[in-house]
Amino acid sequence: MVKVSLQLEQNIKLSQMQRLTIQMMTLHGQELQEFLHEQVTENPLLDIRYHDSKSHVSKEVNEKPIEAVKDGTDSLEEMLMKELRVQTVSRKMMIAAGLVI
Repeated sequence: MVKVSLQLEQNIKLSQMQRLTIQMMTLHGQELQEFLHEQVTENPLLDIRYHDSKSHVSKEVNEKPIEAVKDGTDSLEEMLMKELRVQTVSRKMMIAAGLVI
C-alpha cells in the first residue's frame, strides 16, 4: 500500500538589502563606522557622507530638528519622473521625456 502525506514548510527569504539592514542595525558606533569604511573600500561606487544634525544652526530658535524633515510631498519634477517610469514607451522616448522634464 502506498503511503501519501503532505508536509507544510515555511521559509523566510530575505533580500540582500534586508540582510544588510539587519546586519547594520546590530552594529554599534565604531563597529558601524568600520563596517561602512570596509564597504566603501570594497565598492568604490558607494559614497558615504556624514551629516551632523547638531552642527546645523537653524535661523529660528524654536525650530526643532524633526520639523526640518521634508513633509513627504514630491516636487513637480519628481511626480512627473515617477509617472514616466511606469509608462511603456521606447528607451529613446523615455530619455527625451526625461530631458524635457
